[in-house]
Amino acid sequence: MHALKAVEPASEKTHTFIRPGSSPSSLISSSPEDGSQSRDMSVFSRSSPSSSSPSVMLDVQKPTSPLLETSAAFAVIHSRTTSHNLIQAFLSKCFPSGWASQINRSWLPLLSELPTTMRSDPLELSSIALSASVMGHESQDFSLISLGLKCYTQGLNQLRKALRHPILMKEDSTLAACMALNLYETIECPSKGSDGYFSHCHGLLALIQARGVERHSSGAGHRLFLGIRVPGILYALSRSASTILLDPPWMEVPWKELPKTHLDRVTDCLVAAPGILERVPLLRHLSPHQQAELILELADECWQVDKELDIIDIEIRAANPSPLYTTVSSRINPSADQDGCINMFPLAFCFSEPAIASALTLLWATRSMLWSGLGSLYKHYEMLEQFYSLNPELLNEHTSICEHPGSMKCLPALEQREDYLSMAHNVCQSIEYFLQDEMGMIGALSVTPAIGIVIDALKNWPNHSEEIQWLHASLGLIGRKGARVLDYYKPQNSAPNK
Repeated sequence: MHALKAVEPASEKTHTFIRPGSSPSSLISSSPEDGSQSRDMSVFSRSSPSSSSPSVMLDVQKPTSPLLETSAAFAVIHSRTTSHNLIQAFLSKCFPSGWASQINRSWLPLLSELPTTMRSDPLELSSIALSASVMGHESQDFSLISLGLKCYTQGLNQLRKALRHPILMKEDSTLAACMALNLYETIECPSKGSDGYFSHCHGLLALIQARGVERHSSGAGHRLFLGIRVPGILYALSRSASTILLDPPWMEVPWKELPKTHLDRVTDCLVAAPGILERVPLLRHLSPHQQAELILELADECWQVDKELDIIDIEIRAANPSPLYTTVSSRINPSADQDGCINMFPLAFCFSEPAIASALTLLWATRSMLWSGLGSLYKHYEMLEQFYSLNPELLNEHTSICEHPGSMKCLPALEQREDYLSMAHNVCQSIEYFLQDEMGMIGALSVTPAIGIVIDALKNWPNHSEEIQWLHASLGLIGRKGARVLDYYKPQNSAPNK
């Protein structure tokens, strides 16, 4: 099974779990401080109930602030007078009308819903940082972008303080602040690399572990947990390391009050991948007999995941009797800027609704990785079969492998699972749906994990260079829509193969 290697940080790999005596605050890295940061700019937290204004006020000192009265950024803040309106503008961009049904499950609206507890609250600062960045790029207002960077660096400092506090560390607002800063890293990438993003992912996993699983079973805690799962899984996949997300309590307790959606269940299947992948490198250190046993074990786990995906696929189709999607002529060619490059996928999928699009696209991406991985395991097993055919005297020594040692009868036929490329192509044909202007920023960001998974599923097989180039070009389109961390998307061994 191949997995998304994503953007590897240059630093040494870190563990997902909190070591005894460590603090989650040590897992949050900061980006280089902006040399022009002004100490005179301060952000006040929400007023007390007795105040005439319940909103966050931006107090920008004129002598050193980059927000001149003639700038569009100053006009936005001055005319609306509150950062609340800036955040609401950001949320409106995130959730256009097509995504209205998903708002109640998303953690993003919590940026304006959760209460704050202290002056220079990390949630206030991180929310303004994220909103100012997105809206600044939307209007090409560099002073608003500068405001976002200042709030980001201040938010990191305040978040560290909150993470050192035994009570504030477990507050939903602290977790939301950490997630907002992580999304800021995705969009703005202030350190011009992936280190900050991956440090935040590592910190998020450590923080939810420190909070305890029960805090994620309802309300804001549950919505925040849903937002962490896929980034957390991709972080684990990039290191081929297991994660607490696969532990039974974390697979069950967060849904003890709420049923799992189809997307949740597909994510359950994806979360099994890191635990499988971390054992694959062991093969090179084992004897042929031990390799055969491990391959059979890993293949069995892959088949179990595939059966669950079958069930989910059937249930999605049964719950939606109308066509889940139709094919339309593609209007986007990600590779258009390459000389002589035609659009590999002239037909694109148009889904009946975003929820179905999200579930099916992640299901297809997971299947492309799963079937590709099964193919690799089967090829390795074929090599062992050849080894035993050349050394028949060893068969009697290792009768525990299966009924017919060294025989492919131990493994069920792959059948349609040999065609992992068809699942990859389904993802490719789905991308345009998410990149429509009416899908907003959330559409582009939601399809990014599926693209990365497919790239990683294809890269170790021959003859897929065109698909890989096309998918990288698609990531480039998403990067231009705001996910600047994708400019540094350089997974290991991702060079297109011939």
